[in-house]
Amino acid sequence: MLANLPVEIILLICKYPESKDLGQLAWTNKRMMQIIKRHLPTVLERKALFYCPDPPEWRKYASFAYFKDKLYHLGGEIPDGVDALKSCLCFDPSAPVGSRISRIADMDYERQEHSLIVANGKLYAIGG
Repeated sequence: MLANLPVEIILLICKYPESKDLGQLAWTNKRMMQIIKRHLPTVLERKALFYCPDPPEWRKYASFAYFKDKLYHLGGEIPDGVDALKSCLCFDPSAPVGSRISRIADMDYERQEHSLIVANGKLYAIGG
């Protein structure tokens, strides 16, 4: 859960430049913004870690899951493309800076707009 993450480890996977004033962003999910305001005041002080990967890593319709202290980013689609991806990324906040994001084994099939769950110690990509 977001509220349990240390405030030093806030990952915003977005296209906003690092200089973007977070207070000016249009938040579409009011509940999430309430959680951020209450539990993660660092965001409002602009001390968040931004990860804006270069194409072709940036994806839309991908799925995310937090599992064993890591954030997994699976599948999706390149914004200007039409083909789904089977590649997977892993964000490990405990790894040294510069190697926190790594590519892991691909899924067997390309997926976009799918669900990603954790059950019985494994990640499961469903649908898409």
